[in-house]
Amino acid sequence: LWYLAWCDLFVNLDSYPGSAHNYYLYDNPRDGMNIILWDVNEVLGTFSSEQMTIQQRESLSPLYKSTDASRPLVRRLLGVPAFRRRYYAHFRTMFEEVFSQGYWQPLITKYQDLITAPLNEDTKKLYTMSQFTSNVTGNLNTTMGVVPGILSMINNRRTYLSSLPELSSPRPSVTALVHVIHEAGDSV
Repeated sequence: LWYLAWCDLFVNLDSYPGSAHNYYLYDNPRDGMNIILWDVNEVLGTFSSEQMTIQQRESLSPLYKSTDASRPLVRRLLGVPAFRRRYYAHFRTMFEEVFSQGYWQPLITKYQDLITAPLNEDTKKLYTMSQFTSNVTGNLNTTMGVVPGILSMINNRRTYLSSLPELSSPRPSVTALVHVIHEAGDSV
């Protein structure tokens, strides 16, 4: 559920919910099925095989592919009301904690400062230094399609997501906790 929420929040369409690749499933004998993501170089809507406009990517539903028969994991998990509520709780947590310009701008500045000099010396880079700088705030037209600006994607996506009742309504509160002992003796 965390993985699906992360993919949908960050518009990672080069993943199980999107292109149905770039992940592994690992059946851990200790705690069951785990999903391991890899190749996350096309987050924030940069993967374009879905043939979506930038605006469609910015307003990607948090329930992307939740009714799609070709994505049984998403459909079955989010078809269970308790799992859907937990999914939205995870989605909302990430949305509130890290999905803002205030969170990303310092990171972008830090990493740009770190790589600007070596990137400037790179004779095989795919983009100009001007494109490297301008793509932080604005979209970039390339031969492979339009690459959304990092902060414009985050800001526009945040505006869209903030309008959804699942993310704008008051948070539920926990009123009682119950400790349950399973037959195997494992505490939950």
